[in-house]
Amino acid sequence: MLRKILRSVALALATLSVVAAMPAAAQNATAAQIAEGLQEMVGKPDEDGFIIQSVTAEGNMVILLFTGPDGWREGVDAQQVSDALIKGFCMEAPQFFDGGLSMRVDSIDGKVKLTGPVVTACPKPAA
Repeated sequence: MLRKILRSVALALATLSVVAAMPAAAQNATAAQIAEGLQEMVGKPDEDGFIIQSVTAEGNMVILLFTGPDGWREGVDAQQVSDALIKGFCMEAPQFFDGGLSMRVDSIDGKVKLTGPVVTACPKPAA
């Protein structure tokens, strides 16, 4: 199921990596500006029923909230969802966090919301 989740949110991460890959002058965008720029992705279900329910900002943090079909998160905790998404994102835009931005990936399955961990840097590659 984690592979399906990753495939379903690839568009969000690709869009976010485009923002992160902007020229240096534009990289000083605030979390609020980035969240505003990603609003076009909100509410559009993919073929598997996954939806970016919201993209918001709290201070210097961009918060992505995903929903999916009932049971989509079975056997997957908030840390695993976050780790998988952030790892993929960091492969495309490792400089995103350099300006002091952070990110959090929250998710809803049924009526249960899980708040992901706050991420402030790309994970170090395995040795």
